[in-house]
Amino acid sequence: MILLPMGVKANYIYGEETITRTASIYNESGLNSQEEPDKPKVQLFPNPNEGEFTLKIAEDIWQGATATLHNIIGLEIDRRTVSLGENSYSIPECQPGIYFLTLQQGDLQKVLRFVKR
Repeated sequence: MILLPMGVKANYIYGEETITRTASIYNESGLNSQEEPDKPKVQLFPNPNEGEFTLKIAEDIWQGATATLHNIIGLEIDRRTVSLGENSYSIPECQPGIYFLTLQQGDLQKVLRFVKR
């Protein structure tokens, strides 16, 4: 069995006859391999990191949201208003461990977990 991405053609030669086949591959969710599921609208990367990371916001609903950074025991480290696009963070003074970045916009809340090495 030969697995090919959608739209890729394979030529099989049987004697003097060439047969061309186009393959369609589907994953477990039923999506075609070339279709991308919705990309996350909020991303924190890299994760894990060394204290330098980016919060990328691609959904208007989070424009002007409050982003609060806490350590594992709940101590607030940073609070700021975020904008669409990339928001950079630098926390070199923080100890390695697990941290939480909470976005709050009205009744909406999203919590992102990351690891600082």
